Amino acid sequence: MQNLEKILEEIDREIEERRKDPEMRDVDICYGLNRAKEIIRRHMNDG
Repeated sequence: MQNLEKILEEIDREIEERRKDPEMRDVDICYGLNRAKEIIRRHMNDG
């Protein structure tokens, strides 16, 4: 369960960084989903 919390925290950090970028469009969901998959895979490999 702690691993899931770490994953969610990292995804939240990514979201906050993207929100600060005025060029980032809210409709860029595909990038966000792919980035989330990368984060999850990295944590799966760590465990």
